[in-house]
Amino acid sequence: FSDIGSAVWLSNSDLLITARRTGADLMQMWQLGLDGSSKQWTTELSTYLRLSISADRANVVAIQSRVDSNVYLASGAAPAVVKDPVSFKQMTRESGVQFGTSGMSWTPDGRLVYWYLGLDRPQLRVINGDGSNNRELTNEKVRNPESPLVTPDGKYLLFNAVNDREEIFLWRME
Repeated sequence: FSDIGSAVWLSNSDLLITARRTGADLMQMWQLGLDGSSKQWTTELSTYLRLSISADRANVVAIQSRVDSNVYLASGAAPAVVKDPVSFKQMTRESGVQFGTSGMSWTPDGRLVYWYLGLDRPQLRVINGDGSNNRELTNEKVRNPESPLVTPDGKYLLFNAVNDREEIFLWRME
């Protein structure tokens, strides 16, 4: 684990913790046995911050923090000119996920490449300027892709991602 938050002792003498695995973005709940075993209790797109257990060890409570984000488009005007939030069009419609919070970039032909964090893993996706044809660009071999940047000619997509040795590198896709 790269970060351990809260901890409580369970009735079977196991430890229940909130912790972030190395390379992960979210704190999850883990049960750790005295024998060195571990079991992940939570896997959804939430962070668990604090734990408490009742005196009889029968009930555990946790603070869950969720972040939802979506992509909105203000068409036909520079963002500095748009004063009415109603004029924004929502391009993505999912809850429990994050869109674009670790970068996005327009292509010359009017599509948007953006960072996406769903239930399984971070990825880069592309969507048409009207919100249609939302699809994944990266695959499961690319870990934690972030900060997409499309070259001005649209020929390449640059982004940083983690390799098998947990090192961050600049990647290029055609």
